[in-house]
Order: sequence, then structure tokens, then C-alpha cells
Amino acid sequence: MAIKPTTSTEWASDSEALAIQPSEAQREFGWSTSDNTVSGVPVKPNLQNQNAWQKNVHDWLDYIEETTDDNIAAISSNGQSIIDNAEVVDESLVVLGATMTRSWTTISSTNDALQWSIAFFSERLKLYINLSSSNNAQPCATSFNGANWTARTMPVGFWEGLAESDSVLVASGDNAIATSTDGISWTSRTPASAEGWGSAAYGNGKFVSVALYAQDDTYQIQHSTDGLTWTGANTPTANIEVFDIVWSEFYQLFIAVGRAFADNTNTWTSPDGITWTPYLRGVAADLTGVAVDEDTGLIVYTANDKIYRGSDLSEFIDTPWDDQGTSADMENIVWAANIRRFLAVGTQGVCLTSVDGIDWALVGPLNGNSQKSVCYAESRGLFSIACTSGSDRFTRSL
Repeated sequence: MAIKPTTSTEWASDSEALAIQPSEAQREFGWSTSDNTVSGVPVKPNLQNQNAWQKNVHDWLDYIEETTDDNIAAISSNGQSIIDNAEVVDESLVVLGATMTRSWTTISSTNDALQWSIAFFSERLKLYINLSSSNNAQPCATSFNGANWTARTMPVGFWEGLAESDSVLVASGDNAIATSTDGISWTSRTPASAEGWGSAAYGNGKFVSVALYAQDDTYQIQHSTDGLTWTGANTPTANIEVFDIVWSEFYQLFIAVGRAFADNTNTWTSPDGITWTPYLRGVAADLTGVAVDEDTGLIVYTANDKIYRGSDLSEFIDTPWDDQGTSADMENIVWAANIRRFLAVGTQGVCLTSVDGIDWALVGPLNGNSQKSVCYAESRGLFSIACTSGSDRFTRSL
């Protein structure tokens, strides 16, 4: 593999493995010229500097110039493979199969007595933002590296949703909306009605928040162009409970999923947050999460002890997975575009990964935590998880 180095970085020309000679700037992150390579393959200098290492490796991979299937080098983390099986497709390094070896670390949150319901990463701010559904004056925690967290004060809202435009963040909760431009200072806003607002998404120039449960049954949906002023809407399905919503660039639709009612409707889509189309399924499945492979349109749904997939919105196929005897319920799922992989998280610390929604591999951390939400920081190359129970309620991949 030939990779274009960053400034002042040189490669050994006689090795098939990646060989890194750190620049002066990189030495500031803890590199040395001799101690941090194993057989020419870079390893993380130490725990303190691993985030910078991970980001540098992903930056370097963006500059692949010449590749063949015969000389693909594994990126190594302290001697353990991060990428087990890869090939180059359209000049990009992609991982094959369902196997992905990841190291995980559990991190004490700013308050491990809280139920942390949202894990979020802002690519605009390069900031991790976790929110709690507990009644507390500091239900927000922020971090630039996913390891060191700072408690933030925001309005009490039993927060269940977070979305971002190119200029503002919007949090949704129990009869509550809050906005922030920096993830640190928050301002309370008035929702469309006094519902238990849950998951939120942004797309097509609009925020959409869905009702996790109804309080006055006025609206099931609310939408806003700026996060400040909200307008209510409803779906054709009565008394819905929606657990997750995403915006799909592939479909140019909001996709909302939730509890299946008498007619087995558990999915709703809309191009604008106003007009909604329901999807009736052949089975009663309460869906907890949804993610879309934006390259192919593959949709994967989590549903407690089930995972479903579809090549389009109409297809809905039960996908078996091995819970390794944990009897875990799956709670949330994310698509990591630059490594072409789904990661689903659930109770008992179970994380499952797949590239096709069919073959799933258990990747840990199996720490017993009830994992509620997962996000992927593309610019960091890291997953982050928020938990509602457990001794240390934040988890980060390494």
C-alpha cells in the first residue's frame, strides 16, 4: 500500500507494512522515532494520546494513491488488529465480512447516577455531546476526545433526542425543546404541544421531533426550520409511540420507527415532517432504532431481541444473530459510512457489527451496561455509547 504522507512524514520504501517516521508536530502527541512501531506498523503511543493517533491514521488513509489486494497492511493498536480483513474498493480502504476487532473502554460519566439516553457527535463542533433523560440540573456532558467529560447546565427536560443543522443543535424531551449553537450553553424553547418528545433528526432544511409518548394527544410530530418555532403534525396512525427517527439522503425522507400497533404499523416516512406514509409489516415488531447505508439504501432496524433489514422501505426481513447467551435487547444502531459498517448496541454491554445487515459479529464490550444510544464520530474514527445503567455509563471504542 502506498499512502501519501502528511507534511514532514516519511515512509520506509522497503516495507509492505505502514512505516511511520513522526514529524516534530506528531512527537508533541507522544511519538518517538523508535519506540512506537512494531515491525513497521504504527501503534498507539499511550492511552492519553490514542485519540490523536486514531485521527492521524484515518487522515493518512484518505491519501491512498496505489493499492493492490496483495499488500494491504493491517493497522495495529498496541499489537492488536483494528482492521482484520480489508481490501481497496474505488481507491478506498474498506473492511470485509462481519469481523471487526475493537478495543473498548468504559468511562465514568459526569454523573453515573443519571440515565444517559443520547450519544451524539457534532462534526461541525468536533464535540461529543451526551444527554440524560433524568431530572437533573446538569443533564448534558461534553467532550472533545470522548474520554474527558464536562458537565453542562441546561433546562430540565428528560432529554430523549438531539439533532443538528449547520448552525444550531436542538434537544427534545418531555414537553421541552432546547437549542444551542455550541453544545455548552442552552436556551429553552416552546414545543408545539405538551407531548413527551423523543428522538429528533435534521434534513431537507428542517428539524423533526417525534412523540415518544403522548400527554395531551394533540400532535405526534413537530417540525421547525430554525429550532425556535415549532409546528405540530400527525401521521395516519392513531396513538403512535416513536422511538427513533433519522433523515436519509438516499431516500430523501425522514424515517421514523416505533411500537407496532394492531395493524403492525411500525415505520413512518415523510419528505418534510408534515405528510407521513405508514408501513404495515407482516409481524408485530416494536422497533427501537433505524440506520441507513446511504450508498446502497440498505435499511437496518433494531427491535429488542430482533434485527430486521430491508433493501428498500417495503422489504422487512428478520435477521438472526447470536447473542452469545446474553439474552440482550438491542436499543440503537448507527451506520459508520467511512468504514462501511453498522454498529448496533443493547443491554448487557452487547455490541453487534455488520457490513450487510445479514452477518453479525459480537464485538463487546459485554460489561453488563444497558446501552441506550450510539454515535459514530467520522472525523475521529471512534464510536461512543451512552448507557442508562452500569457503573461507568459512557463507553468509547479505541
